[in-house]
Amino acid sequence: MKNKTSPENPLMTSLREAAVRLWSLKPNKHLSADCFLSFIFEDGGEFFVSFAENPKSIHVLPGAEALYSYINFLHRPADDGVQTRLRSIALLTDPKGKPLFTSFDPGYPPWTLSDYEVRTSLKVYTEAANLLERYLSFNPDCRFDKLETPTRRFDKDSGTWVNEIRKLKLPEPLTINIEPPDEITLHRISRTPMVNANLELDIFMIMRATSEEGYDKPFYPVMILLCDGDKQVALSTELLSPGYDIVSAVQDTVISFIFKHGKPLSLSVQLPDLMGMLGGFCDDIDVPLIRASFLPAVNLYKSEHKIKD
Repeated sequence: MKNKTSPENPLMTSLREAAVRLWSLKPNKHLSADCFLSFIFEDGGEFFVSFAENPKSIHVLPGAEALYSYINFLHRPADDGVQTRLRSIALLTDPKGKPLFTSFDPGYPPWTLSDYEVRTSLKVYTEAANLLERYLSFNPDCRFDKLETPTRRFDKDSGTWVNEIRKLKLPEPLTINIEPPDEITLHRISRTPMVNANLELDIFMIMRATSEEGYDKPFYPVMILLCDGDKQVALSTELLSPGYDIVSAVQDTVISFIFKHGKPLSLSVQLPDLMGMLGGFCDDIDVPLIRASFLPAVNLYKSEHKIKD
């Protein structure tokens, strides 16, 4: 398990300096959001980096006073060429002008980095600045429109960094593998009578940092909320820690209601992700899944409990 980074960690000072150096080159003015720089590090892992302004960040990152800029990390690990992770690191300024950095993984409070995140970000920011400086100075013949990318690669034989132009081959993003319930569960549901209930279901992050044993830093739990849309009451809530199988948890929430009360007349959701998680499942159990623009019971619960999206 990676250790939590203390405020006195000297690498944080180096990371801030590297970030200021990178953004002083104004990368988002020279490169559009679909232009990537790429790096191959000592372990063979690849990072692809692009730059863009992202005003929406200011609404979802507590503590951000002013948007500075935004950098996207797309990582292909050396030990796994298939599974890849999209990591977005927002670089903002606090009231004193210091850069702030979000955690790599969703579900964690921003500005609380592990040692691994600090070290990795420092390498990427440093090499991004080195590569961008060279690109701006020498203006290499890189055809971004032809899917080329300036690349900075660590050569193990010479122990030095090599600059080159390569064809851009971005890794495929992860896809969610949605497993249907087992045949016994589906058969039991098929024999369950209907109940006069129209349900609403939502998932959202509770923006209050929680610490639990087994996690190297505080995290924001995700809540699964199931409501009776007609009676405007909450039926069940469940809090999930990072890394939890949210697809199974969402399906289990619906299955638990059915086994206790019966099959609902309908299930309404608002998020496209929930449509993807529940679409095939609801077809299998013959419960209409509705994409709603507004969930009255869910929003009443959020309002009463002062939960902000």
